[in-house]
Amino acid sequence: MGKVRTRLLGFGSLLCSKHILPTRCSIQRNILVCRVENYHKIAIVGCGIAGISLCYYLCKLSAELQKPCHITVFDPCQPGSGGASRVAAGLLHPFSPSSKLLWNGLEAFRLATQVIRLVESQLGTNIIQNWGIMRLALTEKQHKQLEQAVVSFPHRVQLFQGVDLDHILGWNSAAISGLLLKDACTIHTGEYIRGLFQLCMQLGRVEWRPEIVRHVEDLKQTNEFQDIVFCTGADINFIGGISGHVSITRSFGRNFYYHQGETNLPLKVPIICGRYLIPGKTTFIAGATFEGDSCLSDQLAQDMQISDVQSRLDKLVPGIFDHLQFIHMDGAFRALPERTQLGSIPIIDQLGTSNKCNIWLYTGLGSRGILYHAWLSQQLAKAIVFHDANKLPHQVRRKLSDEK
Repeated sequence: MGKVRTRLLGFGSLLCSKHILPTRCSIQRNILVCRVENYHKIAIVGCGIAGISLCYYLCKLSAELQKPCHITVFDPCQPGSGGASRVAAGLLHPFSPSSKLLWNGLEAFRLATQVIRLVESQLGTNIIQNWGIMRLALTEKQHKQLEQAVVSFPHRVQLFQGVDLDHILGWNSAAISGLLLKDACTIHTGEYIRGLFQLCMQLGRVEWRPEIVRHVEDLKQTNEFQDIVFCTGADINFIGGISGHVSITRSFGRNFYYHQGETNLPLKVPIICGRYLIPGKTTFIAGATFEGDSCLSDQLAQDMQISDVQSRLDKLVPGIFDHLQFIHMDGAFRALPERTQLGSIPIIDQLGTSNKCNIWLYTGLGSRGILYHAWLSQQLAKAIVFHDANKLPHQVRRKLSDEK
């Protein structure tokens, strides 16, 4: 019998492996079930922005090459509902805090924007929240960095000062100047990941299993998958058989949510300057990334962090918090890779091959997951489908060792 490509009736392309028969098609409980031994079976551990975007590009590339794959995503939380992706502020732009272009920033930005717009058009939902982001300068050093960015990227940024800056912001700012990142945007990250997962299920055979994977051997010993990819972010340090192979430190991303009450605040543009403030229709999000293993239950740490964020932002847009009502806070750990000469670049590599099963690492996106997720997932998908780790950019191949 040749390859069978019939989709599940009544379930789109969602296929649960526990219903797969090893030999032929049959009817089971009114569900059409087809054999998939000819499919490339891939496990993705983690369904945040890295795992789901990888799933999308694997489905897309497999469909283009007519090499069907069956992907199983493992995560106790539903796509976009756990880990750092759950609380990602959704800031998308290709620049560093010093307003320099990030490593491969333009291509990553182009592809990320393209996929986000695709999700919007295919599902008819609004993912992009704001167009434009303003980076503010409080010091002369920061101001000079913004001026240099205008010289380097005149078509992508614009510098504002004084009343012009206040007019663009919609608020009187105490900043020396502001650099408008004209093509930048903020997105609803959770909605985007959930939408992207819907596209995955339309493109190929995909299932989500609400399970925790604690060790590489948990999946290898099933002999079910040809490739296993660990996209577990800051939790990579706690996966048995993985933790010693990467150098990842954890930082804590914290968001504070505010309601603007009956007053419709005129702030029009998200602002960044070490901290960020994102205006919404009814809710504002303020936040930052903090060093160290801050704990959600540590009340002292929470109080210090909210004071830090509000005091910093109040210097940029004085008095704004007088008009905002604090609702709640949320946070999650982010995976930070060791800095390289090119900055903080994620880590993607093949850990090894045994028993015809390839193990891959995909971690260290830190606070730049929105920027890098599409481009890096596209590169990793090619490496997996073509069985060639050399298709990955050499800058991301930074595993420590294959020896345990």
